[in-house]
Amino acid sequence: MFLNNGSSILRPQSIVEMRRPVGDGLILYYSPNSADQLANVDAGLGWYWLTKNNGRRYVGHEGSMPGVTHSMFVNEKNNLGVIVLSTGDISSETQQSKETYETVTNIYMSLFECFDTDIM
Repeated sequence: MFLNNGSSILRPQSIVEMRRPVGDGLILYYSPNSADQLANVDAGLGWYWLTKNNGRRYVGHEGSMPGVTHSMFVNEKNNLGVIVLSTGDISSETQQSKETYETVTNIYMSLFECFDTDIM
């Protein structure tokens, strides 16, 4: 993680600690807007690892507040990242919130599918 022409902004030990999964793999991904079976997730300090059905693994973070949502994921194997910022609301238990969450997820997964080198 670098900024300012390659100057490190984090100590290597901090990066190792952020990437260390916690919970012994017992942390289940939960979405109040979905009854579907969701992917397995390992969580670190502020980051989590998402392994999809196709075996691809992504590290990232998602967040939302009323009226906004974001997703940021990286496929470290292929050195590829996607960030989606949206004014869509996923914080309520409405059909529109569920559709917004699915749309944001579809956008970033479509971008990975478009640019991932191991599927071209």
